[in-house]
Amino acid sequence: MKRIISLFFILFSLLLLSSCGKAKIYKRTFLYFDTEITISLFNTEHYSEVVFSELDSIFSLYHSITNRYEEEKDGPLGVYTLNHSNGESISVSKKLIDLLKDVLSYEYILNDNGDPYFTIGIGQLSDIWHPYFLNEETFSLPDSSLLSQTYNTDTSNIIIDKTNNTVCLKEGLKLDLGGVVKGYLSKLLIDYFSERNVKYVINMGSSSIITNLGNPKRKNNEYIVGLTNPNITKDNYKGNVIYGKIALPLNTAISTSGDYQKYLIHNNQLYSSIIDPYTNYPVNTDIRSISVLYNDPLYGDILSTTLFMMGKEKALEYAKAHNLEIILYTNRDEVFMTGGIKEIYSH
Repeated sequence: MKRIISLFFILFSLLLLSSCGKAKIYKRTFLYFDTEITISLFNTEHYSEVVFSELDSIFSLYHSITNRYEEEKDGPLGVYTLNHSNGESISVSKKLIDLLKDVLSYEYILNDNGDPYFTIGIGQLSDIWHPYFLNEETFSLPDSSLLSQTYNTDTSNIIIDKTNNTVCLKEGLKLDLGGVVKGYLSKLLIDYFSERNVKYVINMGSSSIITNLGNPKRKNNEYIVGLTNPNITKDNYKGNVIYGKIALPLNTAISTSGDYQKYLIHNNQLYSSIIDPYTNYPVNTDIRSISVLYNDPLYGDILSTTLFMMGKEKALEYAKAHNLEIILYTNRDEVFMTGGIKEIYSH
């Protein structure tokens, strides 16, 4: 049955291509998850409009069930209700349960003590820090008495009943899916487009990009990604906006984490929005920006955050041990990259 459905989508796509005009690249930008998401499709105008309408519905649903700051107005319950459930089992969207199970399967990325660097159980700390990152010009930090307390970030306290579509958060645990939702959606969209035999570029606000189309207007169909110079966070910065470029291979995601997009400054020190669950403070790292190339955009998202938290030396060691392709920019304005990146990198 699955093969028949897939064949139907392929034939349907071909029919649209032949009956609704010449195929070319159509682009649409959506605003969800505090991000401008840009999707480019190589198809007919009619078919592209149908797909864009479906994508808007998909983005709207996931925005609702993963948004920890706004109560779900319509449709299934999600993270907001879970975080306010006081330990009760809540019937939630099956799509949210699928997301949670997929993300939790990646938590084998460990630190030296056997605890995960990255956790979606960071919600209690996100509640404390979020107001300060809304306005980076406040030049203040949360009260130290709040940050000296112990907060539960252990995702083993997420109890999922897939049969009844319920989730229970024990011991005061709260979720924050902001670091994974765009990578997860990229992964879903790859399957969505593959089933429909569609050529695409997925750009999740430049933090996660993947394409099976490339750029037909460039030599060798190269899709060039500019690597943002993290120094753009400095007042009156007059240097280059990018520090380098990568010719992104087809079907390979580039995922980036850094301290230059969302941050605050206190006593002339920049604090990134990536919180260390073991100190309760923004992570202390000598990396300012790091990009990971990987065919799975969700794994790439989690990896880029994890390696950012590790710091330069451990990140490079980890990449070498696990055959990862990474490029990073340090707080000393140095650039380090693995061998595969060198072959596709340029200034």
